[in-house]
Amino acid sequence: MILPFESEFSPELIPDPVRTGEEIPVIITAAEEILEAVVAAMNSGYQNSKANIVFNIVDHLKSLEARLCETDDFDCASTKGIVRGAGNQNNYIGFLDFKKEAIKKLGMRANTCSFNPVMIVANLMEWKHQNITSQLEHWMELNAQEDLYSKTLAESITTPPLLIVFYKHHSSIDPMWHVRHLGATGAGNRYSPQFVKSAKLLHWNGHSKPWSRTSSFTEVWDKWYIQDPTGIFHPVQKHTGDK
Repeated sequence: MILPFESEFSPELIPDPVRTGEEIPVIITAAEEILEAVVAAMNSGYQNSKANIVFNIVDHLKSLEARLCETDDFDCASTKGIVRGAGNQNNYIGFLDFKKEAIKKLGMRANTCSFNPVMIVANLMEWKHQNITSQLEHWMELNAQEDLYSKTLAESITTPPLLIVFYKHHSSIDPMWHVRHLGATGAGNRYSPQFVKSAKLLHWNGHSKPWSRTSSFTEVWDKWYIQDPTGIFHPVQKHTGDK
């Protein structure tokens, strides 16, 4: 995808011919203040794929619901379950309070490795067929009443209901599809440049973002950055260097 203003800043980029084939919808949620970061992610995804990708940026629930209704008729390849998650990060006991009766009744093993729901591939037809949204809402509402989540939970509170609903109903994808913690202190020592360049998806979770002064592997992100024509968004490390 070449945005209307992109060629002005990157003359070497030539618009692709029209892509054909079934559309693959990609939904992205993001705050307005990091919109340029989203554009960089979209640019990277599109340039590295030959598929007919269509990006949808949503900022509220109604937009997301409408888009899911429009795109739930595409044929997804089936997997062992509905969802494929990138990597086992923690045990279930780190997310749920196994002393609570509602959790005990589920018969889940507390030491089961949890998948990381930040990066998943979902079969939307099965999602709707099995009424997954209602199941997730049930556990969120029950947690509000009975406080089912672990007291030591440091991750997103949206993770526990996903782990419950997809217990033993998911399969793993290659961990290279989600290389995390690039925004954490010491990330530059944890991963080699070769490893990062071979990854499929990079996640700068942590305090340091690729548009900041202190982040590691900013050169990888810079490759896909497109200058904001309005001048509102300025990557700190790039903006400082320009001065």
